[in-house]
Amino acid sequence: NSSDTNNRDLNTLNLNTFDVNRKSNSSLSNAISNQADAQIKMPVADWFYEYRWEELDQTLRAKNELNAVQGKPILLLQTERDCHGLIRDLKTSLINAGHVLVQVFIGAAFTQAQPNEFELDPRQKNHFDQLAACLSKQGILPGHIIHAWHLVNDQRKTARSKKSPAKPLADSMAKGLFSLAYLTGSLQSIAPAHPFLLTLLTEAGQCVTGEEQLRPEAAIDISAIKVLAQEHPAIQCRSIDVRVKDLRGWQYQRLKDRLLEECCYPGSESELVVRGNRCWVPTISKMAASLSTSRTLQPVLRQQGTYLITGGLGNIGLLIAQFLVQKVDANVVLLSRSHFPAMDEWVDYLVEHNADDSIALKIKHL
Repeated sequence: NSSDTNNRDLNTLNLNTFDVNRKSNSSLSNAISNQADAQIKMPVADWFYEYRWEELDQTLRAKNELNAVQGKPILLLQTERDCHGLIRDLKTSLINAGHVLVQVFIGAAFTQAQPNEFELDPRQKNHFDQLAACLSKQGILPGHIIHAWHLVNDQRKTARSKKSPAKPLADSMAKGLFSLAYLTGSLQSIAPAHPFLLTLLTEAGQCVTGEEQLRPEAAIDISAIKVLAQEHPAIQCRSIDVRVKDLRGWQYQRLKDRLLEECCYPGSESELVVRGNRCWVPTISKMAASLSTSRTLQPVLRQQGTYLITGGLGNIGLLIAQFLVQKVDANVVLLSRSHFPAMDEWVDYLVEHNADDSIALKIKHL
């Protein structure tokens, strides 16, 4: 029935599968093995890298003109609860700059209220299929998608939450993770070779200054963006995380100008964090030798601590568990997706099965 279909759509993501020719991959295996051997022989000081945020020098910043995007409509996903009016002002600026704007709001059913304005339920995959079909039929396939469904006014949200329960995680995932997957999948089904840029706008999804009050749902969306670009090569994905709260006057105007520039003339960065007048990008850099070898490291394993190991009944999981028990006398909790006999059934299982049975071997190991 329809309700079963809706639930299945909400909780299922179709991932690409890849045909691996095992017979022709010997050269690749040898290359990986040789690279691994080379890594092992590297000095210990060269093993360590750190993930950190680096301030962007905007004077040296290269702009990506995105010829395939220029001159094509902009698809804007927005909510009625605008983030302090930011999207309203951004929308006005885009229209004044001559861009064709197609707006998508959240509603109970798929409708087109007027030209270039749609409503849909983000939980319904078929609504995104209908949207993609309408965009193609009406000749307004976007060159740039701006996803701002999670850019909402926290103050209004807090005021409403006092009268009603907090929205469930499923609702938040529908407006974020699932809507991103549904939208890109639907557009690629309609026009597989049509390139476009997808910009995700979030607030407080990245910790850069240490002063952010982080929002977990934004972090989920940012992670999804990184995967979508790999699943759909024709899509260029980027995320822009902002902090709107407490901005007034010239600071708010500067943030609006920054977003307008990013929407009209995007940079080449896949991740960008805007805090006040400064922009940050993530980098991975090699740690200094003095940091990686000379400093005294504090123990990270707690004596007689309790450790949960996912995949704990796999070969690697069992080795890690054995190490923890021997090293720090740890209490280990082994979590596995596969069925495993209860402890009071172990003796009978060993009697009834061969010695080389995989589960029997694990029981003996435990």
